[in-house]
Parts: sequence; C-alpha cells; structure tokens
Amino acid sequence: GFGGTNTHTLLRAAPAGQVVEAAEVKAPPRVAFLFTGTNSQHTGMGSNLYDTEESFRRALDECAAVLDPLLPAPLLDIIFNKGDNHRGLLDQVHCSQPAIFAVEYALAQMWRARGVEPVLVLGHGIGEYAAAVTAGVMS
Repeated sequence: GFGGTNTHTLLRAAPAGQVVEAAEVKAPPRVAFLFTGTNSQHTGMGSNLYDTEESFRRALDECAAVLDPLLPAPLLDIIFNKGDNHRGLLDQVHCSQPAIFAVEYALAQMWRARGVEPVLVLGHGIGEYAAAVTAGVMS
C-alpha cells in the first residue's frame, strides 16, 4: 500500500518485538463543525433532538420565528411533515434550504450549550450560511 495505508504493510515494516508506548495528550481536542448543503434533508430530521434537547429546541424555535412569515407553511410543520397540506414541501428548494439551515444552526447551538466550541467551521452550499453564523461572521 502507498505510504503504509494498508495494515499489512505497516505490520511488515514494523521491527519485531518493538513496544510502542502511547503518549498522553495534554491539549484539549480540537473540533470542527461541518455543515452540509442542499439534498441532505429528510423528513423528521432533528425530531428526536427537538423532543429531548432544550438548547436544540430553543434554537430551532428561534429560526422558526424568523422564517415562518417567509415560508408557505410553518417551518416545524415542513421539517416534521405535520399535516397533509405540507407533504412534499421539504423537497422543494425554497423550503429545504431554510430547513437545513435551521437544523444545522440548532445542532451548533446544542453543542455549544454542552461546552463544545469549534476551532473551525466549514459549509457547503446553504451550509455556508450556517457556518458563517456559527463563526460570528453574520447573524
């Protein structure tokens, strides 16, 4: 394997009988938050967290308060597919993008409430907006 990427190559290259001690890690772990783009949505995304995590629910409700007047149906109804009139809205880009942003923002807020702060954020497509808000570049 190239560069020792295969386990068997690493084992053959290691000197016989050599013992390697694990080093103690003194620095805290560094975390990156990665935010996806369109077509990562699915019906009910975040529903368990909405039911069980106060910080996630609070952040998603905050997004809903801002986005509801701009959407054809309430954000939570779109995400959680509540009511027959809202079926399929999550697959329409004008609804999926706000929904993805809101869930990603809520996830970031949930982790922050647990004391996890990213040293790096990265987003793709609509995820770039969630990354920018998480980084404090925009509100």
